[in-house]
Amino acid sequence: MEDEENDLTLSRQEANKIIFTYGVTGAVTYIVYFLIMWAAGLIGHTELRYVNYALCGIVGFMAMQKVKQQEGGHVTYLQGLGIAFLTGVVSFIVLGLFVYIFAKLNPGFLTAVLKDTPMAFASFTDPAITAASLIVSEGVAFSVIIALCLMQYFKSP
Repeated sequence: MEDEENDLTLSRQEANKIIFTYGVTGAVTYIVYFLIMWAAGLIGHTELRYVNYALCGIVGFMAMQKVKQQEGGHVTYLQGLGIAFLTGVVSFIVLGLFVYIFAKLNPGFLTAVLKDTPMAFASFTDPAITAASLIVSEGVAFSVIIALCLMQYFKSP
């Protein structure tokens, strides 16, 4: 029974490949959406960032389908939870790095985005770091929620 269970567990290397592949896929998706919002002049509407969380759920779903396919239809709860969570974390870290670079190249962007940010953040750090860190921290928090929701669908009976 134990050998059978070990055969159904992804290796760390396989899991990392899925996390990285789908994490980067998610980040590219967010960046394309970000650039569309910027080009359309909607970058100041920070509430539109919630679309990223729907995109994260879709990419997380795709990652979990890949895990399920590789595992012969079986996903252990903790393994799936970790992969779904880390996929979201990787994607938002990459998005945070992109936003940091974008903010350094386009200082007017920060004026539009940080208008609703508590002033305490702006006075202690570089505004580009503030914007990037808020995106990453909010994305990590939503990744927990998304991973929990995905595992309700993908958990094995």
